[in-house]
Amino acid sequence: NENGSSKFMCKDCGDTFLGTQSRIIAHKLQIHGRGVAVCMVPPTDEVRAALEPIDTVGHKEVMTRKRSPAVDGKAKQLSKQKVRAHEETDMAVARFFYECDIPFHRADEAAFKRMIRSVCESGSSYAPPERERISDNQPRTEISGSKGKLPEKPPGLLWSCFEELRKDREACIASAQTVGATLVSDGAKNQQLGVVAYAASTPKATVFFSMTDTSQMPA
Repeated sequence: NENGSSKFMCKDCGDTFLGTQSRIIAHKLQIHGRGVAVCMVPPTDEVRAALEPIDTVGHKEVMTRKRSPAVDGKAKQLSKQKVRAHEETDMAVARFFYECDIPFHRADEAAFKRMIRSVCESGSSYAPPERERISDNQPRTEISGSKGKLPEKPPGLLWSCFEELRKDREACIASAQTVGATLVSDGAKNQQLGVVAYAASTPKATVFFSMTDTSQMPA
């Protein structure tokens, strides 16, 4: 565009954003506060080795141009406040895991990181939905009353999530017809049940499409 930035799509997480080299580096290295959402896929050692030296040089040049004694003092104070806020947030997240009996490995899930990022981007005024709306599977509807039609009732979140998954599936199929798809599978087994789930992965999306019951199959 006129500011010299271009539109990019991350091949790892699928996010698209406007930016220059500094935003690409911040996205891939998961650096917050650079005006771009961080990548949900942790960078590999090779990516860090390639990008961290570039980011160090660029960040030092920017800070050298902007730094002054007064700004440094204020920045240190803000930095301490941010550290305390981050520690309190970490405690709140950890207690949520402990008190709700959530397995610790769920903290590595892309869905969990996507949720946290969305909450942060919504700001301090955000309030989570009630359980009724989370479990609501109804589309947007008009509510009629004694005085005529009332404002539309928003769609249930369960219905909205299914719609989003349907669109992801359509995008996955369209992408597979162009560039192909990778078939991925994973299995789980206990004393009563054994299953293998299959999904198709493309640059646009990864979607589940079938599951096989292996509990009756010979070992």
